[in-house]
Amino acid sequence: MDFWSSNAPKSTQWVLGPGAEGFHTVDTDTGDWIAEAEDEERQWREDRIDVVIAEHERTREPLFLAGAVWNQQDCYLRFDHIVLHRGRRRDRTVAA
Repeated sequence: MDFWSSNAPKSTQWVLGPGAEGFHTVDTDTGDWIAEAEDEERQWREDRIDVVIAEHERTREPLFLAGAVWNQQDCYLRFDHIVLHRGRRRDRTVAA
């Protein structure tokens, strides 16, 4: 299973590209994948993530999982590949 982590906005093609090729893709930055609590960082709802990963482990069908949350490292041992996608840095000039 591939896991994409990004600190930059993902284009539709980046997240859904493998889906267009027939692979199972999940963008965990949207929908019910995220548990948000006041005064806490975004985190995966581990019960939901476990279900999708367990299905992949059972079927061995390719799965592309995308997202960026603080507790994703809890699943790293279950991933075959981890890809970190970073946006380009832009030089910023601040006028005085």
